[in-house]
This record gives sequence, structure tokens and C-alpha cells, in this order.
Amino acid sequence: MAITIDHNANNADWSKRTWDLPAYKSPEFMALVGGDAGLPHFRTLPVYRFAVQRGLIADDEWAGSDEDAV
Repeated sequence: MAITIDHNANNADWSKRTWDLPAYKSPEFMALVGGDAGLPHFRTLPVYRFAVQRGLIADDEWAGSDEDAV
């Protein structure tokens, strides 16, 4: 018998869904992801996709409020 804990990232309980990072592309954020070189990888992560779905990131720019960022 195979056990599938999480079918996909959308219903995974381990997946990071909240944004507790500095504002996207802010100097603090860029330092965390390793600058421009780190952005392509970051965009593949669930936290990026969930932020886009919630409207925090639009057209690859920060669209959230100051309260949404750390």
C-alpha cells in the first residue's frame, strides 16, 4: 500500500503559503535571495506562486501593502 501524504503543493500542509518576507524586490528581499541571480529560482517556489494568487505580487512587482511585508 502506497501512502501519498500530499497530492500537490496546493493542498500540502508543509507548503509555505504566507508572506513573511520583506517586500518583493526590496533591497532587503534581494539580499535574502542572492540578488538578481536568485530571482529565477525564487519564482519557482510555492511562496511566490501563492503571493501572486493573493495579489501581493502583480506583473512581477510588489503589489502588497507595507503591512503584508516583514
